[in-house]
Amino acid sequence: PDPHGSEEFSSLPLAGVGIGVKDNVDTLVLGCSAGSLTLNDLPVKQDAFIVEQLRSAGARVVMKTNLSEWANFRSTRSMSGWSSAGGQCRNPYVMDRSPCGSSSGSAVAVAAGYIPAAVGTETDGSIICPSAINGIVGIKPTMGRVSRGGIVPIAGSQDTAGPMANSVEDAAILLSHMQGEDPGDQVTQDPRRDTSPDLFSDFGMDGLSGIRLGYYEGGDGFLTSVKSEFHKALNYFEEAGAELINIGSLAFMEQLHQAEFTVLLCEFRDDIINYFQNYRSNRRFVSLHDLIVYNMDHRDSIMPYFGQELFYQASETRGRMDRKYAPALETCRKLADREGLSLMFSEYRLDAMLMPSNNPAWLIDPILGDYSTGGSSTLAAVSGWPSITVPMARLYGLPVGLSIIGRPWQEARIIGLGSFFEAYSRNLPGPAFRRTLDFADVRRYEDSSPISESTGP
Repeated sequence: PDPHGSEEFSSLPLAGVGIGVKDNVDTLVLGCSAGSLTLNDLPVKQDAFIVEQLRSAGARVVMKTNLSEWANFRSTRSMSGWSSAGGQCRNPYVMDRSPCGSSSGSAVAVAAGYIPAAVGTETDGSIICPSAINGIVGIKPTMGRVSRGGIVPIAGSQDTAGPMANSVEDAAILLSHMQGEDPGDQVTQDPRRDTSPDLFSDFGMDGLSGIRLGYYEGGDGFLTSVKSEFHKALNYFEEAGAELINIGSLAFMEQLHQAEFTVLLCEFRDDIINYFQNYRSNRRFVSLHDLIVYNMDHRDSIMPYFGQELFYQASETRGRMDRKYAPALETCRKLADREGLSLMFSEYRLDAMLMPSNNPAWLIDPILGDYSTGGSSTLAAVSGWPSITVPMARLYGLPVGLSIIGRPWQEARIIGLGSFFEAYSRNLPGPAFRRTLDFADVRRYEDSSPISESTGP
């Protein structure tokens, strides 16, 4: 029954708010394709837990949003924002530029003004990158704050959903109604879980005296122009009273990426079949091999631009029983957490850590696929720590963001810091829906913004 207009419904905190939900999240009425025609006629059994949470708060799911097919985990040469079910999603700032992925449609729908907020999902970067590249706010929560139940998986050790919105406050409000303990998802039963529902305890801070912030430039992957804007942001935090600590280099990142890739392949092999068994009315797929064969049989419609190399690689593992899995998972936990974030936060007594989120968006290329450089999502994604990206600047007419990483269950701290930073960046221009980039704009920026690598704190 439609409660719209009733006194009970109007008193709900999100009464009548229309949101978008990424189309790898189960919705009973609108279905769930994971961006693939493969799943078009495979019914879901029920709404995902987070959808139930949002509906109970009064929110209305008014659209399913496009995504990089299979959340960017099908091919080594995929195009972010493209799916066989939804076609190519485009960056609303410059239309021939990538919207990043995999939560492309959620980010674009918010940035373009179709909806005030949306649900995205992330395994590594799929909330942070599209949010930053489309000039909005995205929050990747602590692993366990939000249920994974009813979400098409990549890897259970890293998958999470999170909010995407035009402001830190709106993103935090959405997260506050997404979170909750799900009896069907053990990760939400973490005994370390912060049971306080208040995500706004640090909201509206008027100064940063006593706050210690580590920062990392991101190495060679980021453009000099991005580092320039990042150092301007650092100056803003320092002028507000924060103490800044240069983390230096993160020499272990290449080893971490290699171990993470092994973990994702092994967990995907197990988790995708568990999803089919538990959440879909399915007799078609009982193994990853069945999915591969189906895609090959329908390659003209499902794989017109790129293949399924990652599916093949995952199918060649033995899942969590693979001899490479346990050592890779231990390497991830050691490098990202114990010898990574936990060590840095303890050694430098940090309240949070700052990084640039992204380089400006690259061109959409159906031949070569994605060729992005620069990104700051991996440490938080692999460790399960929370992170937020907030708009930082516009370069060449394209958005770049600032990432803030916090301790587990301390989303309130990074939400507070993000809201403080919004005062610096809130007047940035919105989407222009330009067809392509004017080369003169690139030259004008470079001519007017000389910067040395050592500029800043």
